[in-house]
Amino acid sequence: MDWRPVEQPISRIPYETLRRLAEEWLGPERSFDELDPREQDNLITDIEADINEDMMQRRIVTIYDDHTQ
Repeated sequence: MDWRPVEQPISRIPYETLRRLAEEWLGPERSFDELDPREQDNLITDIEADINEDMMQRRIVTIYDDHTQ
């Protein structure tokens, strides 16, 4: 049996926040509603991953700074 640990999200970002960020990222030329559902899911997932990665980096730096002081 093959298994891998599941990554747990650092935080759950509200869908409406992610959707607003997606609209901003797309710009005035395109609308989130014009994307097919798979494209919407992929864009939302990418934005959430970017935010969570940034949060994880800040957490690592904070822990490292606390440890070195």
